Amino acid sequence: MSSRPLPPLPGVDPATAPAPGDPDYPAWVESVAISPEGIDRTLIWASLHRTPAARLAALERAVADLLELSGGRYPEIR
Repeated sequence: MSSRPLPPLPGVDPATAPAPGDPDYPAWVESVAISPEGIDRTLIWASLHRTPAARLAALERAVADLLELSGGRYPEIR
């Protein structure tokens, strides 16, 4: 699991969560963050709490990073 802070998840009470230094913390995070189907709920939930402008800014940063990694060229679409 990553070390990014968890967004507020439905049905999860932060008051009952183990502390990040607790040995049970990684298992707890996985149990609340990953759905039975293997979907990372934190990404979806965090996205829902962003404004459209914040989502667009994140997308623009990702595209800029991709362009930088590809030497300033858009990747070929095949």
